[in-house]
Amino acid sequence: MLTIGLLATLPLLATASQTAAPRPAAAAAAAAASDAQPEVIVLGERTPRALRGTASSVVVVTAADLESWSAAESVDALLAAVPNLQVGSGGEGIAIRGQDSTGVLRDLSAFLGGTRPRATLQLDGRPLSYFEYVFGTTSVWDAARVEVFRSPQTTTQGRNSIAGAIFVETEVPLHQWQARGRLLAGDWDARQASLSVTGPIVDEQLAFRASADLRRKRYSSTMADGIPEAGLDHESAGVARLKLLAEPAALPDLRIEATYVHGRSEAAQFEAVQAPFEARRFSQPERTNGVYRIAADSLTARAQWAVSEELVWRTTISHGDVLSRRFGHPGLGFTRVSLRDSSLESLLDWQAGSALSLLAGVHRLQTRQRQSIDVTGLGLGRGEFSDRQDSLGIFGEARWRVAPDWMVTFGLRYQQDRQDREGALLRPIATLPLAYDRSFDASL
Repeated sequence: MLTIGLLATLPLLATASQTAAPRPAAAAAAAAASDAQPEVIVLGERTPRALRGTASSVVVVTAADLESWSAAESVDALLAAVPNLQVGSGGEGIAIRGQDSTGVLRDLSAFLGGTRPRATLQLDGRPLSYFEYVFGTTSVWDAARVEVFRSPQTTTQGRNSIAGAIFVETEVPLHQWQARGRLLAGDWDARQASLSVTGPIVDEQLAFRASADLRRKRYSSTMADGIPEAGLDHESAGVARLKLLAEPAALPDLRIEATYVHGRSEAAQFEAVQAPFEARRFSQPERTNGVYRIAADSLTARAQWAVSEELVWRTTISHGDVLSRRFGHPGLGFTRVSLRDSSLESLLDWQAGSALSLLAGVHRLQTRQRQSIDVTGLGLGRGEFSDRQDSLGIFGEARWRVAPDWMVTFGLRYQQDRQDREGALLRPIATLPLAYDRSFDASL
């Protein structure tokens, strides 16, 4: 694929220079391996620590890496370059070191039985839903960093993280004016336009950052369609984000950040070809293919208060409202999912000099779904389901530097989860009911 791009950064108070950087995976590996590079700091474990100070296998991709690599228009494209990760297709999430993050169930079975992924994708403090994670498109435009954990994160993240975790943090508002823009064009009618603007609202106390990213391209394969209300000829994605940063002069130790995001995406589950492959055609409708159209709105608020020089309190609150629809061939999987999620996390971080640090917190996550499906073409009828998940995690960590080159870390998490799913497949002959309500708890 040939891509031609144009990137412009306009700091309105100063000029900026740019240097080329290697691909994200290579840059992260080089930073971890060379003492000449600045020390890489990992933030995904809630307290900043050096990459060498974590037991997890982590790849950290910086804003400079992303800016120099125009092919990284989404998280999926970025993950394809991370070693030991394999990007799936259709109804699959990524495989992290051989562990499929999609979960035990997939495709129709996942919809009927309930989606329980093995990895979590967190954007600015909000854990994305299963449909956003597997079928949606998460833009990395205006991202400050991406952290990819390639090992179990249940002790730090709780549910849906036994395969790993991915954290995307976008740029924060600045107290000086700056604008950035990018235009990309390539084969198969690929077009992308991106823009971000930041500046002050109240001098040194309140700032904003607005960004947008729009992308569309045509599939390189011509596939037979036959899907009502959607097409198998293109995919598109768009995101708009508004961030506010408050640092009130009356409370100099308080910092509040609020983020609103609206995102939309539409894409086929997979792109197919058949012999002769050079013709790039799939001449017969594929019954298992469908088009996912996802719209999501979310609001996240973060507060940080330095109670003293040693003690910091942090709280994150998020809410998401997601509508996911799958358009398929008649009777072969038209679905509608209306989902809402809410999360709250609050923690205290105490640093007693360089020898001892303590962290303690609580995390609560709730999701509610209403789902419908039409599989009359398979003889299964129509289904209606309600699904709710509630999670509570209480966690703590102690770190003690016993010698200049020796650090002992002890962590503990108590996790409690409840899954409640009810519904039925309504068939002409008989109804197939589903009623599942179980609770789980563990000390990790």
